[in-house]
Amino acid sequence: MASSWLVLTIVAAYRVVLALISFWVRRSTQSAKNFTSGGKEFPTVIPSLQAFAQFFGHMHEWMAGIAVAGLAGALFGTMAALTMGIATLLLKDFYQPFFNPPPGDRACHQNNNDEVRPCSL
Repeated sequence: MASSWLVLTIVAAYRVVLALISFWVRRSTQSAKNFTSGGKEFPTVIPSLQAFAQFFGHMHEWMAGIAVAGLAGALFGTMAALTMGIATLLLKDFYQPFFNPPPGDRACHQNNNDEVRPCSL
């Protein structure tokens, strides 16, 4: 049950990423024009994917490096936690019940007489 929720979550995340990429490509191909509101002219708002890069471009080099290193550390920590979670789910849901059952369940496979005893998973 937990594995199906994991697959569903990963598929949903990929769909969101693909939707954002298609939105960004469509938005970046449109011509950039200033817009007018209330008689005042405002510059075009940059796409959100470019805003973060431009924000770091205006920072001091050392501060931008520390900020990017912090974001990269958070990303790698998140990926490590997800990897550990996926490995635990695979071990507990698939490997352990079928290939390495607990000692109490092994006894039903090693009976001396020919009677068949059901094993619990």
